[in-house]
Amino acid sequence: GGDSIWKRGVEAGLIRLKCDDWSADECLTVASLWVTELNGTPDDETLQKLAARAAHVNPEQALTALDQLPESARPSFAAEIIKQFQRADPEQNIALFSHLTAAQWDEKLGEALGRNPEAYAEAIASLPADTTLKARKSFMEKWGEQDPEAAATWLGSLPDDAASKPAAMGLAHAWAKYDEYAASNWAASLPAGPSRDAVAASLSYSFAKNRPDEAWQWASSISDAAARDEAIVDLDYKWQFDAPQKFRAALDEARRARGMSERGPKPAPDPNDPFR
Repeated sequence: GGDSIWKRGVEAGLIRLKCDDWSADECLTVASLWVTELNGTPDDETLQKLAARAAHVNPEQALTALDQLPESARPSFAAEIIKQFQRADPEQNIALFSHLTAAQWDEKLGEALGRNPEAYAEAIASLPADTTLKARKSFMEKWGEQDPEAAATWLGSLPDDAASKPAAMGLAHAWAKYDEYAASNWAASLPAGPSRDAVAASLSYSFAKNRPDEAWQWASSISDAAARDEAIVDLDYKWQFDAPQKFRAALDEARRARGMSERGPKPAPDPNDPFR
């Protein structure tokens, strides 16, 4: 009933508030109680906070105790242990992958693994794509910050399918931030397909502010019609609905294709607006 839901909410809040001072052993004990007696779920914030604290304070102890935890608590703890064991044997971390649910394969985990990309690239490529899309993007973005050429070579070894799209976007975003010319040359060399379309969309968005003509060219070059219309509409948002006049007819066409109304003229600024 309502009372039990309120009570559980209070308990969750107190746990999250107090666990910053707990030992790893205390976090492990409370995590077990949380999922077995208080109906905590594998992906809730309270369990994640307990896992992050335990792994930060004593990752070795958290790892040793992993198999003694209730099964539903293991994914959160495994994810946090991986993030803390960046200098450990990568095979140890890869062995923990089997504990992770799709929810654990988030941007933060991908970024953590991307700090040592060569050690994890093969394992990530072999995982089911539908569980690692967010992580692949941040993994490649982190790799691209370190060695974009090596990241591009690895990307080229993957099947050109939906699974490669987030990885391609992550690399394009990272590369364009510090070498737009090299990123553009790499993108131009890619064969038509999902990866190339994803890269074009990423570069279009990256170039929108300072290089609108190139941004438009990249968006317009996307081969998939739906993805092309989406990228073009995204440019409209990036330009704050004040696109160059020469692009507006095509923008309205893309909006119609996505079931959106045509844009009206941009409202004139209010002369009485003190924040104008």
